[in-house]
Amino acid sequence: MRKSALGRTFCWAVSCIFTVNGWADTFSAEQRLEAIRKNLVEATIEGPLEVRSTQWIDGSGKLREIASFKTGMEVRGIRVLAYGKDEMGDPQVKTQLNSKPISNRPDCKSPIANQLTVYHHLALEVTRAPHMSAKQLYQVQQIEQNLRVFLNAATNNTKLWKLSNRVPARNPYEQAMTGRGEQHIPMRLKLHFSPDIEDYVAARTFTIQWEMKDMLGNLVLISSQQNVTLDTQDPSLTPKALSPVVMAQLNAVSLMMTRSIENKLSCLPPKFQVLQVQANQFRVAGGQSSGIKVGDQMVVVNPDYVPARLFEPKALDKMVMAEVTAVSGFYADLKQTAGPKLSEVASYVAIPNLP
Repeated sequence: MRKSALGRTFCWAVSCIFTVNGWADTFSAEQRLEAIRKNLVEATIEGPLEVRSTQWIDGSGKLREIASFKTGMEVRGIRVLAYGKDEMGDPQVKTQLNSKPISNRPDCKSPIANQLTVYHHLALEVTRAPHMSAKQLYQVQQIEQNLRVFLNAATNNTKLWKLSNRVPARNPYEQAMTGRGEQHIPMRLKLHFSPDIEDYVAARTFTIQWEMKDMLGNLVLISSQQNVTLDTQDPSLTPKALSPVVMAQLNAVSLMMTRSIENKLSCLPPKFQVLQVQANQFRVAGGQSSGIKVGDQMVVVNPDYVPARLFEPKALDKMVMAEVTAVSGFYADLKQTAGPKLSEVASYVAIPNLP
């Protein structure tokens, strides 16, 4: 088997923000979608492309060959600068692409990331090590509560992501009784607190293991851990409030976490799972808690095909445009405005496309 890679693997710039000229008002949603499709294909051809070729000799002795194409691009979005028409009168778009190597992930922030009004929504999930003493449990609760304060302050100062302190239900029954849809929040920020095993005797140092996980793709995006050391106290006394030195440690941990989260999420578009497909109506797992509003435009795609398998037959048939018609805390209803009818059994995600 032969395998050749054309170009390098790149990240492709994100969420569709229109800075359009007069043509935009004259184009229908179907024409805009078709123009974006053409531009997507052109950008993919010019960018990284992997060609896999397999050769074999059949039973009659003839040489056979089959080739497949796969793009290494990752859809971070497309910025449409202007609409127009080509010499044949067909709609076309002028776009701005941001092609940076995936290996440079910390620097791949989209230039339009801070302009988005739809943001990444993270659910905070906290666990503690079992078999801790009452004193250790109290100290861990102090660390957890103060770290929450720092993280909530950080999320209030960014337009990129927001933190939900509503804990997802532990089982389907609890979800049915008390849930509002938070089980579908696409990102999890998981914190696990435990005594540091190397400081078990003194019991002054605690380990914070944390990870950020994409629940849609079941991918761990960040995984790390930090230690926090408390002040020495007389064991006969009731534990005191955390000292300024310990608070400074927690602030440093929070800053490190938020910077890592910012660097990672600025490379990814907010995306929401499509929960229901009925005719030309969709329900997505994202609502007011993710900044979605009535009238917002979204591109609905099958992530298994677009863009990785873009050159397969009818791959672009799995891409439509839709508009938000109703929104609640954790859900939004969309109506399709352009594109073919989608299968009700496939999996789709909705990506904001902000006019």
